[in-house]
Parts: sequence; C-alpha cells; structure tokens
Amino acid sequence: MSERVEAPWSPEQVDALMNWQTAGEIQPYTGKDDAPLIPTPEGWVETFGGPVVQTWAWDYSFDPEFIARVVSSLKEVEDVDDGA
Repeated sequence: MSERVEAPWSPEQVDALMNWQTAGEIQPYTGKDDAPLIPTPEGWVETFGGPVVQTWAWDYSFDPEFIARVVSSLKEVEDVDDGA
C-alpha cells in the first residue's frame, strides 16, 4: 500500500518529484484547472513563489526506478496501440 510522504522535502526529493511531474507519460499532481503543481521543499505550489496548496506526495513518486518502469510500460502499450 502506498504511503503519503509529508513535506518538508529534501532537495533530492524535490528533484524526484519534478522528474515525476515532467515524465510525460504519468499523470502529474495537479491543482486548479488541472494545471501541474510545482514541488518545493515546503510542498506543492501552483506558481513559483505562490502559496503551498498541498503538503504530501505518494511515496512511489520519489522512486526514479519506479518512474522509469511506469514510463517504459506505458510507452510499450502506446507502441502496441500504434502497431509498432
């Protein structure tokens, strides 16, 4: 079962969350109007310098190996759908 990881987050954790947000194949954490949130050490913000709107992320969002596996799997599904 996945666990919530509460902020504050280390610089390495913020980098991992940014990797999650920009992976392209994965649904990012979103705020108003489904705009992607931006990770900071204090939590998620909707704009740089804006207030924190969420202070947690799922534990798997910090795992670069998990992110790579999910992206790879989703691309394989796309390739099959495209007839590649």
